[in-house]
Amino acid sequence: MGWTRQLERFGHLSVVLMATALGLFLLGVAVFQQLPGESELQEVRGTLSSYAFHGSRKGGFDVVLTIEGAPHRYWTDALSRDAAVQTLRGAPQVSLYSERNPTYGPIDGDAYKSYGLWIDGRPVRSLEAALKRDASFLHIAFPILGVACLGLALLGWRRRPANQELQRTGFARR
Repeated sequence: MGWTRQLERFGHLSVVLMATALGLFLLGVAVFQQLPGESELQEVRGTLSSYAFHGSRKGGFDVVLTIEGAPHRYWTDALSRDAAVQTLRGAPQVSLYSERNPTYGPIDGDAYKSYGLWIDGRPVRSLEAALKRDASFLHIAFPILGVACLGLALLGWRRRPANQELQRTGFARR
């Protein structure tokens, strides 16, 4: 067997292994990752001193909020870019919830995940809606994606080049 055929088999196998690893990882996260309960969250309230946009994903990004007197900065995806520019002008009063002991690492230096958002007393996203949204990603989307990755890995394994080569010669198990 030539080196190009071996390289093709290795490349195919690595894709199958990566899809398997990703699928198992997503299923593991869905099973073992715990979302914070309301009792594990603390309210952070104050005057907004600045905000910035983090990330450049097409159609999505996070807004990083700096609140006067708060120990950290906080990020949220509750606002679109246009809504952030409209509602965060001036120095509005902001209220949100954050974990007492964060399980997620910070982004953009020291910006921690927040849950719920109120600006000048008006709800943008309630705490319940924010927790429900995270739970749906964790307990619905992750398992679906994990099973899909494992299915693709199984399909790729069944159609591996060595098996195709054996089928052409007539020695493959049917």
